[in-house]
Amino acid sequence: MKNLFFIILITLFSSAISNAKYVVSGIVTDNEGYEMANVLVKLEGTSLTAITNFDGYYSIEIPDSSGALIFSQKSFRTQKIKITSTQINVIMIFSDILIKTQNSQKWHISRKTIAN
Repeated sequence: MKNLFFIILITLFSSAISNAKYVVSGIVTDNEGYEMANVLVKLEGTSLTAITNFDGYYSIEIPDSSGALIFSQKSFRTQKIKITSTQINVIMIFSDILIKTQNSQKWHISRKTIAN
């Protein structure tokens, strides 16, 4: 009877460990130190995501401590950060890619309006 009790106890304990989640959180700022809202935080290779709040804070629950988080927002460079701790703060860098639209119909319409 004692052995059965220990087997049940070990089984429950091991299932609790296997269902344990790893939580990573932090603050996302721009290169001037301002907190960034609505940054997408995604665990690479999965559909697990989080979005930063108004204060730049995010928290994402992931299965284990391996992998990388991908941080992205329009007009900023996407960053891939390897998970090394439960606290990861990120500084987003403004993208320096410019799209030239001189040959687009929209550009010509805007230019005619300004000229007149």
